[in-house]
Amino acid sequence: MVNNILKKTYLLIVFLLVFSAFTVALEVTPGTIANQLCPRDTGLFTDFITNNAAEPKEYSINTQGAADVWATSVPTGFILGAGEQRALYTYVTPGKAAVPGTYSLDVLITGQGETKTLSHPVTVKSCYGAKLSSNVQSIDICPMATAKYEFSLTNSGEYRDSFDLSVEGQIKDKVSLSDSVVTLDAGQTKKILVYVTAPTSAEKFAFTVVATGQKSSIVESFSATLNVKPCFDFIVEVDKSNFDFCEHTVVEIPIKARNGGTAVNTYDVSIDGPEWAKIDTDFLHLGTRQSETMTLIMAPTYGVSGEFRINLEVIPEKGDLKAVHDFAVNVRKCNAVSVDVVEEKVRMCNGDSGVYETLIQNTGENTKEFEVSLEDSPEWGTFGAGSSRFSLRPQEVKKMLLKIQPSLDVSSGSYDFNVKVTSTDDSAVTAFAEDSIEVETVGVDACYNPSLDVENDDVVVYEDATSTVPITVRNNGMNEGDFNIVVSGTASNFVQLTPSVVSVEPGKSEVIYLYIAPSAQTVLGDYEAVVSVRLKDSDFLDSEEIEIEVTDDLGEVNVGEQVVNKTLSLDKFRSPEVKEKLLNLKNSVVNKKNSFMASKFVEKVKAWKVGILIVIGALILILIYFGFVREGKKEETTEKKES
Repeated sequence: MVNNILKKTYLLIVFLLVFSAFTVALEVTPGTIANQLCPRDTGLFTDFITNNAAEPKEYSINTQGAADVWATSVPTGFILGAGEQRALYTYVTPGKAAVPGTYSLDVLITGQGETKTLSHPVTVKSCYGAKLSSNVQSIDICPMATAKYEFSLTNSGEYRDSFDLSVEGQIKDKVSLSDSVVTLDAGQTKKILVYVTAPTSAEKFAFTVVATGQKSSIVESFSATLNVKPCFDFIVEVDKSNFDFCEHTVVEIPIKARNGGTAVNTYDVSIDGPEWAKIDTDFLHLGTRQSETMTLIMAPTYGVSGEFRINLEVIPEKGDLKAVHDFAVNVRKCNAVSVDVVEEKVRMCNGDSGVYETLIQNTGENTKEFEVSLEDSPEWGTFGAGSSRFSLRPQEVKKMLLKIQPSLDVSSGSYDFNVKVTSTDDSAVTAFAEDSIEVETVGVDACYNPSLDVENDDVVVYEDATSTVPITVRNNGMNEGDFNIVVSGTASNFVQLTPSVVSVEPGKSEVIYLYIAPSAQTVLGDYEAVVSVRLKDSDFLDSEEIEIEVTDDLGEVNVGEQVVNKTLSLDKFRSPEVKEKLLNLKNSVVNKKNSFMASKFVEKVKAWKVGILIVIGALILILIYFGFVREGKKEETTEKKES
């Protein structure tokens, strides 16, 4: 029985605990609601929190929603006893830039597992306002005149505000305001004067006056139009602006000016360009719709060429508009010639001549007659056969030959030959050309600088023998020369030169021979042969002296210097002493020859002996080697048998 009572009691306690868990302990009651708010105004929401639980509870407060950034709840946390109630205050202050509209705000009350939400809409109203208006929206005006507009600005908001005034639009730089900042109480109005200076071009221009609240940032605007009429409009017409023509040509360009405005006007006309460009008038007076033609005259003289710019300006007395036209002019050099001496610098020997090609071309656009000449040049330069005057078609080329021939007496140095070609008419002021060739003349001594080199200039020859002396002719100059070699002196009767004329290239040499053969009439004694070299019809350029002794004493004769061209016969000599001397000379030569041959034979024998000894030694070494090899094989065979 007791156990049943305990069971029932236990079940009752569990039931009560479960029932109490489902009982609402937190109760919230909305209180007063804030009115519509202006930016920076503060609204208050009052709510009540009740703890219906049997024991105290702790609660925390939070906010969320679009208006949360403006909201503050107090207190943010508290404890309520059983059955106790408390007021919750939520303040809302919209920001200055808050846009009118309705924003959500949720207040969250959370306490020990329970959460309640109170929703409060926050309404922000438009508390600032402005109205901008004008009784005139469009004004007609002439260029550069000033128009006056009158605007009205009204503060249509609920608070005092200051407004910044500005202008927008394509002609805002030409608009000025009587006020830049206006402060107005609620409902107050102020007039604003707007002045506009008309541009120079005739068309419609729009501009806008803008009022911006400093506190509210509200923006109000009003647009107006300025209609600029063509009061001083005018037109300057030209057919074309680009020209291309030859020098020494007159070109006239008609230019038409027309007053298209509604007022009589006068105009100043001027051009800026080369001096050969002129305008036939510098002043125009035109009535309404009246026109007049003026003429631009271009007359470049000979010698003018290239690209030029001509600027035309027509400036009216009334109005700020002006007409500007640019003309591009290309003046061609239609009368021109060129000359080219192919060689720029040459070196010549006096007495020589050279022919140098000269090219003359008509580089203009007209057929012309030209004349060629040498200006400030030596007289020993001339052009070849033919007239110095000739006619050339455009781009045609004529070849002429300039002949330069310095004589032998021309001083060495540099000479300029200046070739000048000019047209034969009045275009010569520009149709001319010059070129030059520098000629360096060199004297004969430098051009042809031969030298003589004698191997033996002291010869002793037997009276009945001959001798030949080699002579080297060298050309140390810069031109190939044909040299004449002559001999003079006391020995000239029994000596000859072979050859007597040689041609020698620069830096090279040729050998000639002086043949000495005393005649039967030649007296014994000392003679002199002078060998000289020169160009044809010129002075001698070099000379060498050769001493020749004719003797009857063979002992004085040097065989190495003398070539005996005939066999000596002892029978021809009448004197025994002479026969003996010739015989001794012959024997001496033979002995020397035999001695030379004997020494050569001994050298050959010695060479053969050395060769034979080398061969014999090599054979002995080979035999010894094979002997050692055979003995070694025998010993190996014996050792194998024993083993």
